Amino acid sequence: MRSANTDPRESGSIAPTGVYNGRELYEQLVGSPAPCVYRLDEPHALIDPKPTRNDTNNRLNTLALQKLVATLEGYGNVLTPEHKLALQMILEAFTALASKKRKGRWGYDLGCGGGKTEATKAWTAALCELGFPYSVEISSSRIEDLDSIKRSLMADYGVPEHQIGLIHSRGKEVIKDTKELRYLPPTEGNDNRPILLLTHAQLKGPKDIKQFTYYQGQPRSVVIYDESLLIARKYFLELSTVTSAVSALNNSFKYRADEPDDDSIELRAHRYAQQCLEVLDDEWANQGSASTSAEPKPIRFPKPDDDLQDFYRHHGHPDINELKHLVEYADLDLRVVRISGTEVGGYCTYELALPDEIDRMVVLDASIGLRILSTLNGTVQTDEEFDGRIKRYNDVTIRQLVHRSGRGAIFKEFLERQDQRKISKEIADVVRQIPENEAIAVWSFKSRHGVVHKGKRSAVNVLGTLEDDLKHHGIDTDAKVIINGEEKPRFAWLSYGQETSSNNYLYCQNSILVGVLHRSDIDLAAEMIGEKRDLSADITKRFEIQRTECAHRIYQAINRSACRIIKDGRAQRTNVWLIHHDENFEDLLRPHMPGVKWREWKPNHLNGRVDSKAKKVSKTTAEILGDLRECAFRAIPTTDSE
Repeated sequence: MRSANTDPRESGSIAPTGVYNGRELYEQLVGSPAPCVYRLDEPHALIDPKPTRNDTNNRLNTLALQKLVATLEGYGNVLTPEHKLALQMILEAFTALASKKRKGRWGYDLGCGGGKTEATKAWTAALCELGFPYSVEISSSRIEDLDSIKRSLMADYGVPEHQIGLIHSRGKEVIKDTKELRYLPPTEGNDNRPILLLTHAQLKGPKDIKQFTYYQGQPRSVVIYDESLLIARKYFLELSTVTSAVSALNNSFKYRADEPDDDSIELRAHRYAQQCLEVLDDEWANQGSASTSAEPKPIRFPKPDDDLQDFYRHHGHPDINELKHLVEYADLDLRVVRISGTEVGGYCTYELALPDEIDRMVVLDASIGLRILSTLNGTVQTDEEFDGRIKRYNDVTIRQLVHRSGRGAIFKEFLERQDQRKISKEIADVVRQIPENEAIAVWSFKSRHGVVHKGKRSAVNVLGTLEDDLKHHGIDTDAKVIINGEEKPRFAWLSYGQETSSNNYLYCQNSILVGVLHRSDIDLAAEMIGEKRDLSADITKRFEIQRTECAHRIYQAINRSACRIIKDGRAQRTNVWLIHHDENFEDLLRPHMPGVKWREWKPNHLNGRVDSKAKKVSKTTAEILGDLRECAFRAIPTTDSE
């Protein structure tokens, strides 16, 4: 990635990374003379800038760029030269990997709304139009995205349907009102279709990678992966969940320890769970008291027989169902994680989900450099000449209310009586300030059942409760706004998990984030161990990784609103209100949102509080992040392959 202080037009040192049609195209894109041209297969070797007109790869790159720019400008985008150059470099990377001029996994952090998906479609369409012998696999997290890509390739780019493979597991799902299929049906004979669309889960799922990654008996020319690349499949379970499930099993069957002759499956299941707990307890004790930490040792649960496996996997009790993981993990080495300074912990393990054999891949992830977790596997290298910060956020204002913001704290607030729900009152005050013709995206947690509050288990629905509270405070949550002559809901109620998916809320010029989803310590520990491929890996930097996970989530959520739209290098005007406890959070987001205005959200009803742990640790955040990124983004030499 290019240095933040480098302007290619001022230094004159940056040239396009492919030949295309020579000086003319470069000068058209950047607006200055082309001093030289770099080859993708020899990134630092200068060559004559004259075009090689018979170079088939140049034809592919040129046609793809023409299609891409025409499409984006047709949507009303005004592209800057820097934006066009960033798109150009991504297209070149597709071609270089497909033609075996480059090898490895390459990450490109083009900003949100920059046209990553459109670039993928334009290049794929150009590939088909020219009839080049390359094949491509496109992987996204959601079936909806893949369905949309296939429809667009056919309708907007004219790609024949028989060339596009689509794999998903919801082929018979229908829309209730119309009884029509929700998605295009999955296809067969995909090993003979040059284009294959599939989800991340499917790409990482099969043990035989040839099933989804081969075309006509050979590995696909290039894999295009949308979003952060995590290479491991993690498994984890909180120790408290295990003990609660064993207690539930005990109470459910009212077993008696003085009946050793009872060989019922229920009693055998309980004995097995107790044996697993003893294995966990031994390693827990090995790691010392809550204030100390010994070197972790791998453990294994006893091997269960078929009857026990069947019992745990198919039992109907929700708590007991958690114990199915005991038998599922019985063949794996496990690590007990004891959170320092607490009696909290659990066990975890991992499997490699993305084989190293998939070695020609482009990762399109706007959060590269922000999300540390995705860099720990060390398999994604970056192009030092690429700068994906193609928009400025000068018209975006973030107002932060420093207050406890985790799921537990927010749930507790919304389980109080209505007159005591101060967050709702704060948000009502904010909404009254927003013009009635502007839409608002409201983000918070998914609803959950069985939340313990004041000794009772309750269901909590933050978004639903907040909507009711706003109505109580005189706000019309059913109001509509007119956007380009079309009526849309003024309020969009969104839960975390949607922040990397739908672009249906670009009409919202305001976003309110009610808390931030924090991952548990054992969850992060499992992820870190898996990405490092080391069961004994150092997991002490969980807190800093937690901060960057929060930053990644908030950055993506904010960019689901109007600021995702780019015009002449500027994000469209958006106002954001954020409830988050980290008083130094601005330091994480500002480098990825250049020009953003950061203000204090002064509460009228809440007492703004700062998490003391965040205060203490955040002082060293910049230093730790710098060390981690220097390691994660170290230069990896390019491997040529003929």
